[in-house]
Amino acid sequence: MSFPYPAPVRVALLALASMAPALAAEVDALAISHSIQERHFPHFTLLDPIFDGPASNQIVNYTRCGDSAIWTGHYLAAEAFRYATTRSPDALANARRAFAGIQSLVDVTGNNVLARCLIPDDSPYAQGIQNEEAHNGIYHSGPGNFWVGNTSRDQYAGVMFGLGVAYDLIDDQALKASIAGIVTRMVQFLKDHAWTVVLPDGARSTTCVPAARAAREPRPILDVLRHLPCPPLTWRDRTDLVGGAQ
Repeated sequence: MSFPYPAPVRVALLALASMAPALAAEVDALAISHSIQERHFPHFTLLDPIFDGPASNQIVNYTRCGDSAIWTGHYLAAEAFRYATTRSPDALANARRAFAGIQSLVDVTGNNVLARCLIPDDSPYAQGIQNEEAHNGIYHSGPGNFWVGNTSRDQYAGVMFGLGVAYDLIDDQALKASIAGIVTRMVQFLKDHAWTVVLPDGARSTTCVPAARAAREPRPILDVLRHLPCPPLTWRDRTDLVGGAQ
């Protein structure tokens, strides 16, 4: 079989053909990122929209506020990976927005515990979210917003994952310092409360000391603290968190 192009041209064409799926995947990824910004960030952190119907683009409410912390952490990690690969200003801006949302989940509680999500009182979605999340507890630590409590270990794990990835991959010194600051506040609170999540009203939602079912969940805290300029963990702290396994 003969080819109408010389060997160097054939190699170039094959290379371009092999890149087509990667380019298509990049286009899809950018479209997903844009959709997340447009549809999933009505206020501070990532939420799931509820549409008027299967074929509608009209958002009538938001759901899964109780998992907003964990998925905002994962989204922060995703945009950090994107920035490290592409140096995209949009990726950096999106990562900063996700970090600001996570910081708001710590600021709003008033005692450095992590909230599940934060919603303005005057949000058109406020009532539906409060109805859905009533079992987790609706809190007001100041005027203008409400937040959802009963924060679980997996919410902390997702947030720590995102903060750790962003700290490693984003070369913005101001953002790194902010990440170190928020991690310090979160971890110091847990240390001061025997690695237990204690809400402002004294309710205890979970402990980071591992149970047999969830012994892996404190690991993200250790992984982040190993290389952030945060208060060092003592041997007892590490033993409490992972049951002595290092």
